[in-house]
Amino acid sequence: SIFGTIMDIRRLTSLKEQHAGFRLLRAQNFPFIASFLWQTFTGANRRVIDAEILKSLLDDFVFQEPDQPMTAPANVILQTWVDHGYLRQYYGETDDVARFEMTSGLESVLDWVYSLQPRGFVGTESRLKSIFDLLEDLRRQTEPDIQLRVDLLQTERRRIEEEIDRTLKGEIKTLSDLQIRERFAQLEDMARQLLRDFSEVEHNFRGLDRRIRGRIARIDGSRGEVLTSVFHENDQIQQSDQGQSFASFYEFLMSASRQEHFEGLLDYLYKLESIQSTKPDPFLANLQTRLLDASDKVRGTQNHLTAMLRRFLDERNRLENSRINQLIHVIEQ
Repeated sequence: SIFGTIMDIRRLTSLKEQHAGFRLLRAQNFPFIASFLWQTFTGANRRVIDAEILKSLLDDFVFQEPDQPMTAPANVILQTWVDHGYLRQYYGETDDVARFEMTSGLESVLDWVYSLQPRGFVGTESRLKSIFDLLEDLRRQTEPDIQLRVDLLQTERRRIEEEIDRTLKGEIKTLSDLQIRERFAQLEDMARQLLRDFSEVEHNFRGLDRRIRGRIARIDGSRGEVLTSVFHENDQIQQSDQGQSFASFYEFLMSASRQEHFEGLLDYLYKLESIQSTKPDPFLANLQTRLLDASDKVRGTQNHLTAMLRRFLDERNRLENSRINQLIHVIEQ
């Protein structure tokens, strides 16, 4: 089974030795590293931080924690964290400013550690309802038989008509304060997980690109063969599960009508008395902006990967043309 493959002893041994999350858990100063990175990135709702700002934040954090003395300069510590796979360092295309972001491996383990904290409120009813809603949606959206699908839609129409009749009679049933808070907490969990998924999607795109460029680099054939390979591999990026899923998400998110509807729903939600009484985190209120920023970053990575493939092909063509010119010169001699 797939679970047997994932939990294979050799696979787990490799994961233990190579995964950044395991490396962090084994680190002697794990509490210091995890606390700083969580508060600096996740807790502050940051995805990318310029190098100088991150160094300053690290210095401030050490100053506030005198029991955790810094044994090396901030820039050395950050470079060590990059080498260990906790952070990714890169430079912008339009400037030479170094930037840092958490790797997907680090985000995964920090999320797991966070989940170990005792929670005073655990919603179960809303999660069960979400499961039923997903099951019903899958059942309805995958039914190929026309008559059966019509029957399902008619059943749903009768349910809606009955609810309309009850509402017109004044029989309005609303959610309790507990149910509202429970669903709000679930929304926050899902939204945070969605944002964490973006870093993994981007990481997978970069890994796919490295494998593609490695295979192309080993090709020793004609220009036509190289072109065929490049176009095939480029299609692979777009047609991969990650590529198709992200494309569908981006199309859904960029719809102007959906954006307006989304803002209206969030505005209504935060005005509910049962939500206001809990003094909610404004995380969900700013979710749309964060999603757009994160999706633009992933989309920029996609475009950058395609541009890299094109530059790679251009360089190979230049080398091939140079070799042809050399052969012509030899023949002329």
